[in-house]
Amino acid sequence: MILTSFQTIAQSQFTCFFSKLFEKAIANRITEYMDTYNVINNCQFGFRKQRSTDMAVIEMIEKITQSLDSNSYAVGIFLDL
Repeated sequence: MILTSFQTIAQSQFTCFFSKLFEKAIANRITEYMDTYNVINNCQFGFRKQRSTDMAVIEMIEKITQSLDSNSYAVGIFLDL
């Protein structure tokens, strides 16, 4: 009985390990495809390598500064979906 439960646990951990490995491989392939073919807009900062919300804020401040320097209006619409 103890051997059977140990085998069940070992099998489930083995399956979990390979499913995580497979998930990571697929995620990497999808990300590489999206980056290669520009599927994701350059304005998307979340969940992307070498991009962060800090960079989004810096870009927004730069655009506002450029608008104010050229005597234009700066309008922002922020949505949290």
